[in-house]
Amino acid sequence: MSDEGEGLVNPERPPSMQRTSALSSVEELVADVLPDCWAYAFRLLGDYASAEDAVQDALVRVFRSRRLQRRMLSGERGLLFRIIHSCAIDELRRRNRRSRLRALLEVSYRAATEDVSTERTIVNDALAALSIEDRSVILLVDVHGLSYDEAAGILAIPEGTVASRLSRSRRTVRVFLDKQLKEVPSK
Repeated sequence: MSDEGEGLVNPERPPSMQRTSALSSVEELVADVLPDCWAYAFRLLGDYASAEDAVQDALVRVFRSRRLQRRMLSGERGLLFRIIHSCAIDELRRRNRRSRLRALLEVSYRAATEDVSTERTIVNDALAALSIEDRSVILLVDVHGLSYDEAAGILAIPEGTVASRLSRSRRTVRVFLDKQLKEVPSK
């Protein structure tokens, strides 16, 4: 009897490329949270292409790192949001370096979807007018329903900072909306 081949799971594929039940579970977790993560990236960056790039970069990071996969499996709900946030900030920094004259997030939601109602466009413009820090907090807490604690973990800031940014953001959006909606002719 020969010991040749013993211990090899599949000689045609390296172990890192073999599908495991853990990887399948990570894929399921990602599939569940992906629509919210994509929406978060879109609202942070303001255009589809950049949002897709940020989400793709985040997914590549997760699927290349067993450590990140274990963290996702342990129930760390905000991990993918945190990674996408980091990728989005990197993209915004790249944009800023390429063109300081162009305002960040000049591409509005209206340009991406022409048949959107005026009210929805105004809300998206209000969000785009916020700083990236304030926009991140309001999107995570008010739009995606995360707790203050989860948002603080994703953004790596104290929970009190989340509360103060959220308060400031809500006030700014409220003032913006009041002003804009007064200017919209009624139907």
